[in-house]
Amino acid sequence: MRRFTTVLLVLAMMLTLAPAAVWAEGYEVTRPGAELGAFFDPNWPGTKLFGPLSILYEFVALGGHCDTFEMNMVFVLKLKKGNNHYAFGDRRDSAEGARICFENPLGQVNALVGFFENTVIPALYDPILFPNAFDNTRLRSVSNYTVNINPNPDPEPMDTVIVTTRDIELAVKE
Repeated sequence: MRRFTTVLLVLAMMLTLAPAAVWAEGYEVTRPGAELGAFFDPNWPGTKLFGPLSILYEFVALGGHCDTFEMNMVFVLKLKKGNNHYAFGDRRDSAEGARICFENPLGQVNALVGFFENTVIPALYDPILFPNAFDNTRLRSVSNYTVNINPNPDPEPMDTVIVTTRDIELAVKE
């Protein structure tokens, strides 16, 4: 019975994941990245940076502050700028005042934009020399979106990990 309940839970998460990832896959055909609002502009000019972005969703609590699951997010990004390659990683933990809930795409988008604003762009563009670098950065495209759900062999709901991967293109007005 426990395994059946876990399988149902995983299926429910798969069905629920589509709205949670709407900023990428849900707009794949019409306008990928649209859920990112002002941070997404497919026509933004500037220096182009390309690469894969992976996000690991780690479920940390069932219910509580969230309607479904509270989770942490781990970001891994590899970018190519000209002939140079860069790698970035960061973790956003759900915390008081900044809960990341499975059913709340806006909280996930805020965590992702925070990763670009606080980790990626300052590492590429010195904040002293380029104080407006983040304001001059936009996500131009999202493609090749994939989802992998990896439940633990002896599943507990909190042992489930979801990894999403997509290729992105950024543009920065220098």
